[in-house]
Amino acid sequence: MTANAYTLGYGRNINDEDVELARNVIVVGKMIEKRLFPHETPIGKMVRVTGHTYTIIGVLAEKGTAFGQSQDNLCIMPITRFFEDFGSAKRTVNIATQAFSTETYNGTFDKAVGAMRTARGLRAEQENDFEIYSNDSLKSAFVSVAGIVRVGAFVISFIALVAAGIGIMNIMLVSVTERTKEIGVRKSIGARSKDILRQFLTEAVFISEAGGILGIILGIVVGDLLA
Repeated sequence: MTANAYTLGYGRNINDEDVELARNVIVVGKMIEKRLFPHETPIGKMVRVTGHTYTIIGVLAEKGTAFGQSQDNLCIMPITRFFEDFGSAKRTVNIATQAFSTETYNGTFDKAVGAMRTARGLRAEQENDFEIYSNDSLKSAFVSVAGIVRVGAFVISFIALVAAGIGIMNIMLVSVTERTKEIGVRKSIGARSKDILRQFLTEAVFISEAGGILGIILGIVVGDLLA
């Protein structure tokens, strides 16, 4: 539980005896507690999970969401009980291991790999038939994804900027066409071409800034509503 950054809110955690005896016990997330037991403690209560009954022994502390997925809508049970109730054939098992410190990280990593190879009966000359995700590999994956997202965001922003520029250009062209008489009157009373150009450029900048500010405000409001 610690390796997956979960903290026990109250009650107790699953212990070695629960695993050895395959006890029907379960630790539930905060969302499950709020949904099923909003006004009472769930410790000692019975719950059914796909037809199987378990006794709640603990409740996890609230963790929130990650990537739009709730981290509190889950339950934890002894792996031996899980295999008995739901079968172990063709099951994918994820094992999380955490080193006590950065100094022991490499040793812990090697021990974890050795334990997995032993458990799967691999000989020395055989390659690993399981996947290993370390902090370094996850960091590299996140950096790669972030780079792709950054490039994609730049391309989308550039396209949006070009489209907005073309839109403003068309609007100003229509504005100039419709205001030909006004331009003629201004020139007849002494206005210079650069004065008229400055007027239309000022209007274009104002429209662009107003649209940008409005877009930012709407983006923040809609983002907060969706979140």
